Amino acid sequence: MRVLTVLGWVLSFIALTAMVIGHLGEHGLNWRLDQISSYAARAPYDHLVTAAMLASAAAVACVGCLAAQEEIIDARPWSHLAPLMAGAAAAGLVMLAFYEESAAGLAALQNADLRAVRQQSFHDAGLQTFFYGSVLLVALLGALIVLCDRALGGKILGALILMSGPGALFLMTNPWTRMLGLAGAQTGLQQRAALFCLWLALVLFLSLATWRAARREAAKAQSFRLDS
Repeated sequence: MRVLTVLGWVLSFIALTAMVIGHLGEHGLNWRLDQISSYAARAPYDHLVTAAMLASAAAVACVGCLAAQEEIIDARPWSHLAPLMAGAAAAGLVMLAFYEESAAGLAALQNADLRAVRQQSFHDAGLQTFFYGSVLLVALLGALIVLCDRALGGKILGALILMSGPGALFLMTNPWTRMLGLAGAQTGLQQRAALFCLWLALVLFLSLATWRAARREAAKAQSFRLDS
């Protein structure tokens, strides 16, 4: 459990750092308008954006494996659904990384050749699989923690994780940017806000796993002292 927890933390922050650096450099893209996929295909540091996707996929897989352990969520067999959803989300991210955006927008897709249409189709399928798999994952984790955790702190973390799922869905699918006075379709801003919400949910779950691991080690140390 300790290895998975540490690996999850490291991969999560590697993904965030690589994503931020990948947006730097001189290019004609606008982070509020263009999606992350456009940066992965055409930005100067596109390889870092792709690396962030792959690191995120590995981090999600770690979270899925942690969620199935009884020490984290004592809710079997329901907690065994988490690795399935995490696997779907991770597979979607891998598809996004390997099938880069080839036609940004409907007009470009209509004028694209068969190879570009096929590549864009796999890319869009990966995006849908990743996003909805992640939303279901964090919603399930939050609900199980709220229902099964006996500690108040755990229930609070579970409630925050649970709200992250619907929150990310709202940020991705609703034109909330107009309420902030931003004109036009702020697709890039909406996507980044939704994905950051999901990233925070994974960090909260890793915080819970770290807390549980620390308590377990403390209990083992105390038991060892009593036996000796």
